[in-house]
Amino acid sequence: MFCGMPNVGKSSLLNALRRVGCHKGKTASEAPMPGHTRSIGGMVRVSEGSKQTAGWPVYAFDTPGIMVPYLGQGEEAGDRAFKMAITAGIKETLFDPYDLAAYLFHLLLLRHSSPFDAISRISEVLKLPPTFSSSIKDHLDASQPLPTEQLLSAIADRIKAVEVGGVLNLEAAAQWMLKCFRDGRFGGWTLDDVGQESIGAKVCNSSETSIIRLIESNSKTNQPIQPIDDRALTENSTHIEGCISSYFASDRTSPKSKTAVKMEARRAKKDVQRAQQELKPIKHRPPQSSRR
Repeated sequence: MFCGMPNVGKSSLLNALRRVGCHKGKTASEAPMPGHTRSIGGMVRVSEGSKQTAGWPVYAFDTPGIMVPYLGQGEEAGDRAFKMAITAGIKETLFDPYDLAAYLFHLLLLRHSSPFDAISRISEVLKLPPTFSSSIKDHLDASQPLPTEQLLSAIADRIKAVEVGGVLNLEAAAQWMLKCFRDGRFGGWTLDDVGQESIGAKVCNSSETSIIRLIESNSKTNQPIQPIDDRALTENSTHIEGCISSYFASDRTSPKSKTAVKMEARRAKKDVQRAQQELKPIKHRPPQSSRR
């Protein structure tokens, strides 16, 4: 079962595995927007029987995106919301494209070793004129506001996003910058800090929080923490494996496609309707006299 945040490529991954494993076309609908998959899809075969799977085929389900119910408080919640909007995890219309482009510009400056390297990289990716780099470097002082307007103005001039009267369309420039990031032109990197130290700290914090909550919940109920029974786990795993084996064994002994199953159901339904029609009494109407 493919589970994850909205618009992270679950349906695309399912279709790719099916194309490689079964040499068949895609079956899950794809769209570059969150919320496209509305319900859990049917069982899809993504791999034929092979040595790696002990001769059993592999099936998968496509599921809708799972959105976190709580983003946090204060700046932490704002950062998460902006990152999800930039990566198209939530609807883009909920935010101003100018603000999203400004936040992305801020993250791009932090990601490189120096702001000057970041400006050079941005100019190279977006193919901005050389005069932009030399003119904007004077505005990268920490005491000054972020030169987002200068960046979007250069982008609007680059893509010819000009309104009536010669006014630059900064909103169209911001949307084009976001599209370039989503298309991977800036490289394959994430908006979060995923260094080894940050990952270890997050794991430790989450583990400590889970342990504390577990202890608090048990202390409230005055119940000791029960140890895990290895024998029960083994029996449960054996039971699950047996159910899965019997399920797929029936599929292997009588390989029927979904179309064949539907055709059989339709035939059975028609037979029942035909039998009901035969059991109904036939009403004979008296002959009507012809009018003169």
